[in-house]
Amino acid sequence: MHRRQADVAISGDPVADVVALAQAYRATAVENRHMYFLMFDSVGEFRPTPDDREFARRTLRQVRDAVRAAAAGGRLPDEARAITLQIWALVHGLASLELQGILGDAETAARYWTDAVAAFMRGHAQAASVANA
Repeated sequence: MHRRQADVAISGDPVADVVALAQAYRATAVENRHMYFLMFDSVGEFRPTPDDREFARRTLRQVRDAVRAAAAGGRLPDEARAITLQIWALVHGLASLELQGILGDAETAARYWTDAVAAFMRGHAQAASVANA
């Protein structure tokens, strides 16, 4: 996941960057479903160590940086930690649902991902716009 996130080309549009990073998260989860579950959850006798969990959380740095850039540009509220955690919760939930087959086929799941992440970003962008008015 770290490599996949690092491969996302940062466009300079932090909102678009967050959407692209969410898609990288999805691709990693779908392509590496067993490793995805190991990254965040206890599976069988395996229990991630605190260091393992911290490494997993580091994959959010690019998301946090994009959120900070968007906030600095007035495009998102200045709440980088909260928004980053909310994005993580959203994509983690979407990934879990997709891996369980609840989101339907790959095309339908992709639409759910795009719609949910875009709506999330639009909602926060609108809140920033109102706050900056």
